[in-house]
Amino acid sequence: MPEKPAFVEPSKEELLALVNSRPIEEGYDLAVESFVLPISLEKAKYGLYSNNSLFNYDKCMIDRGDIIHGIGKWGEVTHPELAKYVSDQTMIRERLIDTGMRLPANPFIAETKAHMNFFEAEDTENRYTMHLVVTGYDNMFADDFLMVEHWELATTDPRSNQMAFRMTYQFVWLDEPWLIGDLMKKFAIVKEKEAKNYYKDWL
Repeated sequence: MPEKPAFVEPSKEELLALVNSRPIEEGYDLAVESFVLPISLEKAKYGLYSNNSLFNYDKCMIDRGDIIHGIGKWGEVTHPELAKYVSDQTMIRERLIDTGMRLPANPFIAETKAHMNFFEAEDTENRYTMHLVVTGYDNMFADDFLMVEHWELATTDPRSNQMAFRMTYQFVWLDEPWLIGDLMKKFAIVKEKEAKNYYKDWL
């Protein structure tokens, strides 16, 4: 019986080609260039996104100077109305982080509070996909829009100790304010890209 060929680690180019093989959805843009991490997909799922992970996204936010007001555990989907903003598919489970994102020096507002609803959408041996809906609250205009994101992790082989990561986003108006709408959108997108670039370097 012929021997199976020895496993060979995929190249960075192969991993990036895989994660980028799915077209970016209409209306979405890259938050940061896709990148490769030296960790298996399985370890990434449990080391970065499990309930007890020491490297969860809230830890990154704290390092950035943001405030965590509360963090929940993965459980049943309780906000299907928000999930509809990212996909019509049925989500696997949901997790909520309540945060206060620091703003530049401002005499009126020190932070903008937001609900961050993570929805687990895909979990296979080669792909792990989450969607994120960020909803502001407790500040003027904060609840006028949503920031909607796709987080895609992929590897060519579950035996690999590498995986590729792509993050895309879409700004969604719920009630665009007259006169300052364009300024708000530009500011939110700048902060979105700053946060994801920080996260990439943090990882």
